[in-house]
Amino acid sequence: MTAVSDMVTPLDPSPALKVAMVGLRSLEEGVGGVEKAVREVSTRLVREGVEVTCYCRPRYNQRTELEGVRLHNTVTLYSKHLETAVYALGAMIHAARSNVDVVHVHAMASSVLAWIPRWFGKKQVVVTVHGLDWQRAKWGWLASKILQLGEWSAVRFSHAVICVSLSLQVYFQMRYLRQLFFSIPNGCDVMEEEEVPVPEGFRSKQYVLYMGRLVPEKGAHRLIEAFRELETGMDLVIAGPVSHAGDYVRDLRQQAEGDHRIHFVGSISGERKEQFLRHAYLFVLPSEIEGLPIALLEAASRGICPVVSSIPTAVEVLGDRAFARGFVVDPYSVPQLATALETAIENPELVESLGTIVREHVQERYHWDRITDQTLRVYRKVMEGVAS
Repeated sequence: MTAVSDMVTPLDPSPALKVAMVGLRSLEEGVGGVEKAVREVSTRLVREGVEVTCYCRPRYNQRTELEGVRLHNTVTLYSKHLETAVYALGAMIHAARSNVDVVHVHAMASSVLAWIPRWFGKKQVVVTVHGLDWQRAKWGWLASKILQLGEWSAVRFSHAVICVSLSLQVYFQMRYLRQLFFSIPNGCDVMEEEEVPVPEGFRSKQYVLYMGRLVPEKGAHRLIEAFRELETGMDLVIAGPVSHAGDYVRDLRQQAEGDHRIHFVGSISGERKEQFLRHAYLFVLPSEIEGLPIALLEAASRGICPVVSSIPTAVEVLGDRAFARGFVVDPYSVPQLATALETAIENPELVESLGTIVREHVQERYHWDRITDQTLRVYRKVMEGVAS
């Protein structure tokens, strides 16, 4: 099994190396986990001398450049089932006809068309799997099958597949029995210790924070149900973009009606996100499915004690001794989640200790600089014909 997880020294890449990133909406903050990962790696690759072009979508991107990364908008149709497909088709054709060396595709949906730059552009193709998207609850039977086709296509037509967690790498290695799989996690920023204002209207260390997309598989409805069972003066902050789940968000708001402790603050980014992270008492991720959750990494890197689902890709963030770095609960058990929240709220010294331990672990292992170096090594391998 191939792993790219050891500490590596910075590489000295050829200035001629050109990379195209496909499978994102923009490089703006607060758009999503894939976009966050691409932004952090792309801007660092540019600083290492790599030329990077990211294919974006006009609704989400109004830039042509960000920190040296070229941004190219690809026209699409904005609907739940057609947006990614039309965007990916245009982006793949354009990338295949360009002078890039590597086309780096992100996520399953765009991977369905990974054959275009390989067959028609003779490009080296790398796919990053951010999660088994076909398992997500929001997709119907047909969409799920198309995403499964994307998984197969990623393996069949790429020269290397990057998995953002070890458990994803094991899944691919055991299912496809090939040697093109690499484990490179998502990352987080190592933040300096500095005073950050408390979010307006809230009290420091007096709220529980959920931060992520508001879609059924993330489990926010179970969190609200569990929180409403608690007799506590703490608040619950639900932060996240709506995406394609408007009905679900309306259901969440109805579920929270009458409880003044529950607050929906929308998508947060930049200074506002930092405020909510720094002053949270707990971070809760009750998700049923994840790749490697960047929101969890960001919270843990700030020393916030996590409460996570017992899914491998979330527990992996906590390391080999998960019980010592946070609370782990059954993703489908509201009573377990309520018990974990109650235990944490009643034991502030334990929560502070767990937060310190998880911060040290995450800051050491999940640094974007290290992840960029690992990604660059994969590019080098495919360019040398080693990985495929």
